[in-house]
This record gives sequence, structure tokens and C-alpha cells, in this order.
Amino acid sequence: MNIKSSNNILILMLFSGFFLFIFGNCERLELDKPPIQSIDQDSIITIKELRNMFEGEPVNFGNSGFNIFGIVTMDESSGNIYREAFVQDDDAGIILRMTQTGEFQEGDSVRISLRGTILNDYRSMLQLTELDGTKNVVVQAKEKHLDPLLLTIPEITRQYQGMLVKLENVQFSLSHAGQPYANAEDLQAINRTIEDDKGNSIIVRTSGYADFASELTPEGSGSLIGLVGEHDNQMQLFIRRTAEVVMDQERFEPPGSDLELLTIAQIKEMYDNGIENLPPNTRIEGIIISDREHENLPGQNAYIMDENNDGIALRFQSWHSLDKGSIVRVSSGELPITRFNGLLQVSEIPVGNANVLDFGEVPEPTVVTIQELKDNFGQYESTLIKIQNAIIPGGGTFQGNVSVQDNTGSIMMFTTSWASFANTTVIGGIYDITAIASIFNSPQILIRSLDDLEFIDDYDPGGTGSGTFEDPYNVAYAYNNNSGDGVWVQGYIIGVMETDVDPFEPNFNPPFRTNSNIIIADSPGETNMNQALIVQLPVGPVRNALNLVDNPQILGEFAKLKGNLAAYFGVPGLRETSDFWIDGDIPPEINTVFEENFTSDLGVFSNYNISGNENWQWVQFNDGSASMNGFVAGSPRENENWLISPEISLDGETGAILRISETINFITSYEDMKVMIANDFDGSNPTESGNWIHLTGFNRPPGNNWSVVESGDIDISQFDGQTIHLVFKYISTTSGAAAWQISQITIVADE
Repeated sequence: MNIKSSNNILILMLFSGFFLFIFGNCERLELDKPPIQSIDQDSIITIKELRNMFEGEPVNFGNSGFNIFGIVTMDESSGNIYREAFVQDDDAGIILRMTQTGEFQEGDSVRISLRGTILNDYRSMLQLTELDGTKNVVVQAKEKHLDPLLLTIPEITRQYQGMLVKLENVQFSLSHAGQPYANAEDLQAINRTIEDDKGNSIIVRTSGYADFASELTPEGSGSLIGLVGEHDNQMQLFIRRTAEVVMDQERFEPPGSDLELLTIAQIKEMYDNGIENLPPNTRIEGIIISDREHENLPGQNAYIMDENNDGIALRFQSWHSLDKGSIVRVSSGELPITRFNGLLQVSEIPVGNANVLDFGEVPEPTVVTIQELKDNFGQYESTLIKIQNAIIPGGGTFQGNVSVQDNTGSIMMFTTSWASFANTTVIGGIYDITAIASIFNSPQILIRSLDDLEFIDDYDPGGTGSGTFEDPYNVAYAYNNNSGDGVWVQGYIIGVMETDVDPFEPNFNPPFRTNSNIIIADSPGETNMNQALIVQLPVGPVRNALNLVDNPQILGEFAKLKGNLAAYFGVPGLRETSDFWIDGDIPPEINTVFEENFTSDLGVFSNYNISGNENWQWVQFNDGSASMNGFVAGSPRENENWLISPEISLDGETGAILRISETINFITSYEDMKVMIANDFDGSNPTESGNWIHLTGFNRPPGNNWSVVESGDIDISQFDGQTIHLVFKYISTTSGAAAWQISQITIVADE
């Protein structure tokens, strides 16, 4: 929205020229005060009226004559904010983000011209930006300090953004008491949590540049004065100085001691008996065994073990601050008990329901074999276990699934893409592994950090070959020495890793459903995936000849394949297969016109954001995908984003066919995830250019899991001989947001 110039500002009447004429030969007089500027009252708006102008889109004030008046409640002198200031009047407050800072200070009464400024929001925080503090702000008076508004933590909501408030009877949570406000050494901001005696909590955020960053938070209880902020729908406070944090009283006991204590065994029994919600007026107590510092789990998740050494997963409504070793009490009354992809968890926990009572030593892990873990998973679920003398193959990184084996079997060790060690190269060897026993449809283990891996010995996997066509590696060597580009590997074709189920699963018997890979082994009857290698089949002659969907007759045949040894599906594999040798006829070559596999980024595609803060981005999923997800910080957000291809020429082509590999979870509607094509897009705003045709009638994912689904052949021959663009249009709302991932896009045509 643009605000046009106002002509109502009265012109300042200057008489200096007249005085200079009359008193030109006299000594110059010093004025006692600056000239008074008169302002049209119609140009003055309150900060509340200013805030109400924002209706979801930026408001550009341009040459507007609007003005607001207020008191500066926080300036940047402490370093806790930079090129920012908070201003407040009787009813509302707002944060100013400045291109240049001015001479005003905390306590100054100021007039702010909105000329040239923009009102918008950033991650839920409404702000007045593009403000020049030297020109837009005029100091009217000094030392007009405001008293803070006395509120409770639950009362701090969006309506108080930018206002100075005071909380009483609060304390820093036990894990954050006696800790530095921020990281002054690395200049990193830190969120600390304060809580009240009813279990409510709020973040106190401090910049690493604050002049009090290295000071320690108080360990008692008392009061705190701060400015209200918001980030991704989570309220937070900024303090001006530590003198306004007065916590010299005894700490109060966290709430919930009078609630009935439930054991985790009782919770599991309730779930098995069909109870979906925990009884009212109950609590859970135990020690946190997960480690949020290294982030190998979502920020809303934690794992807890009680005094009986039983464990369960906790799923919070938003990011929590529970550190490993925290002894916690969770008010659990009426919270749902659910299984998410097989994992039993107490769900929808408000962050304020969890209170740290103390700190302790995490329990010693239970020593198990992989087969014992699988056979008795209910006993070990969400507890610490140790697998001794486990073999971890080298090659690739920790991100995704890494197959681990002992002398009883194998299991996947999963690492999130955002874990601190996700991109660390896996060094093959024999290890003692301490991990959390978890499940994602099938049992898996989660290490918390690389400290959970104790190296025991090198591992000699054996195997043969030198990687040439004449002397290829066998599967044993390729699996256990999984690195090297342009090498030859030989083995028997034994099956396919099917990607239309969640989780993916190997299939050794026809009919086969996935044409993008095959599995080879040193023995034609092998079914142990620790003795097998998954081979990627790129679109073209390699896939045409070797995929078992179209060529089931080659099951069991001996083949040589050239490619790059690297992790595939999170386990040792052969990728980017470029050549092969196999007995039998080879199907005719298909002409590949266009291909994008998103192996390391969005490739030739570009993101066009229509609305919202989220964008298409690259993720590691399925060895590289374009991903869009409007679900952020525990809630769905409003977004519209287009993933747009470059120009694709079909000049001289006939029988053009489009093929897509995609994943959809938490589906809202297929109408929110459209695949479209146009032959008249000019590269500008896709909502204004291009007659987009919505492609339908092809195979799409079910929308309730992470399975990868092949579209099959999508006929686009009506565009033969033309230049086209493809788009993938994503929409989410505050009512729902799906996760959409596209891992391969191919256009083929007749020769």
C-alpha cells in the first residue's frame, strides 16, 4: 500500500532575513530555543493507528506527511540492538529499523515523520523500516521516561509488541540460571528462558554484542523489565540493562509437585489399552537423555527416561530448551498419547509444562545386540542402548541413514540434515555405539553427537578388484570402501529398492514398481542388504536397459556397472551410473531432452515468492530434492511459491513426455501443489505472464508419508516444437501446510 503526499503541513515562518537586514551591523544574537514547527493535526496518527494500517502487505509511506509521536523506550547504546529503537505512546509500541541512527536517546520524546518509511513485518514482528534517524526523527523533549506496564507471562501477546513491560515473581529456568546472557566471545545471541511460579515461560533474547552479554543471569527470583518482541509466533523480551533484572529472592519450587506421578510403564500400558489422553492432574518426571545442542532431532522433540529406566519421546508445541541431563517435571494432564510413524510420544506439550528440577548423570546405556534390540524393541524404545563391536562402513556422510551391523544383524543409524555432524565424513571401522533406540516405521538408532561413537578397531572388509572394466570391484569391496568416481563394479542383479512405500524397502521378487535403481550382490540369491549395493539408474540408456520394471528378465543376470561410489539412500551405493555391460539385447536409446536431479542445489530452477517468508530450497532427501514446506515453528504459514524452470526448447522434438519423481506429506489438497506448463511465459511474474496449463491425470503420492512416487509418462506432445517453461506452484495457509519434495524432472522425446 502506498500513502500519497499530504499537503497539510504548515510552512515554517522564517524572519531571519528581515532581522539580518535591520540588525546587519549589530552583534549576532543566540536563540534560546529552536524555531517552533507547526504540524497539521490531521497528519498526526497514534502508534496503534499506524499498526492497524498493516493488513499483511508492506505499507510504503512514500511522500506521506503522516507523523507519530512517542517516547523512546530503548536505544542501541547497550549494544543489545543495532540500528534499532523501540518507541511507545500511551497505547502501543513499535520497533524502528534505521538506515542511519540519530541523536535521540532512551527517554526522549520524539516526533517521527513517516516520509520514505515502510511498515512491514519480519518473522511475526511488526516494524517501521527504511527510517533515517538523522532526518525522520525530531527530539521534542528529554527525560520523559515511561513506567513499564505490569503484566504476567500469559498476558504478553502480540498486542504488546514493542512495549515496555515488567514481570514480577519470575526466575530464570534452572538450566539458564547462572549462565551468561549471551556469547560475548563469539558475538552470538542466546535465548534464555524465564518462568513464573505457575509454569509459564518466555524467552529473554540477548545479543552477543550487548555490553552485558558476559554477565551471568541471576539464580534467584524477582522481577524483570524488558521490551516485547516476537519471532516466528514466539513472544520474547529484550532487556535494556541488568539493573532492571532484580532477582534477589529465593527461587520458588516449580509447579506440579501435587500432581499424581505417572511412570512411563503406566503410560505405555494406557496406550496399549486404547487410552488416547493421559488422566488429568498427572505429571511425568525423569531425566532428558537427548542432546538438543547437536540437533540430531527436531527442536520440538526430546527423549526422557524415568527412575525405572523406561523411556518415551516428548513432543512439544514449540522449540524447548531442555538440555541433556536435565531432571524435569512435565505436567501431563489430558495430553494426547500418540504414535508418529511408530514412535510412542506424549504430544502437544506446551513448553511451559516442562520445568527443570535439577541436573544429573544420564543413565548408563543398556548393552544389546542389534537382533535383541529388534526382537524386544518395546522394552528398549526411547532409552539409551549400546551396541558393541558394530561395523560402520566408510564413505559418505552421516546425514540420512547409515547401515550399521554386528554379528546378529543390521540396523539404520539416522542423522537429520541439520545435525551438527550431518556433513561429517563417516570413517569406516569397528565401534561401540551409544544411541537412543528410536523408530521410523522400523527400528533405528540415533546418536546424539560423535562422542557416542567409540572407535575400537579398523575393519578389513575384504573384497577384490581394482575398479577397472577388466578387474572390477566386487560388491563386498564397493560396499565397505564406498568412495571413488568413475569405477567399475560387478555383481548379480538381485532386486530393487522400492520408493513408493514409507519407509523404502528392498524387493527381491517381481513384479517390480521402481525403475530408478537396482540392487546388486556378489551372490545371485543374496537378500542381506549389508551384502548388497544399491545402484542409481539415471534416465537414458542405462535405465532403459537395466530397470527391472521394464526388464524383469534380467533379474539374476551378472553385470558390470560404471559409476561413482557414494552413499545412496543413506547406505553405500553406486551413483551416476554412466556405463554398463550385460548379456542380452539392449533396448533402443531414448532421447533425453531435459533432466534435473537436484543433486546439490535447485539446479537450473528458480524460486519465485508471491507471498510468505518460506521459499523453495534444496534438501538432501532422496539424494537431493527441491523442497517447499509452509509449516514453520510448529504452525502452518501462509505462502505462495513457484518453482520455475528455465526455457526448455522442444524444437524438432516429437512425442514429448514429462516424468516427475515427487513426495507429498501432510497433504492439504493436490490443488495446493500444481504442476503446470506454458509456452508464453516471459520470465517475469508468473502470476501475470503465461497461460499456465495445469497438468493432471498422472500418478501422485498419497500425501500421508515420505514415499517417492514416479509420475509415469505425462504427455506434453501438444508442445512439440515449442519453447516451454515448467512450474511447480505451492500454496499453504494458516489452516494447513503440506511438505512437497521433487527429486527428479525429466523430459524425453522420440529420436
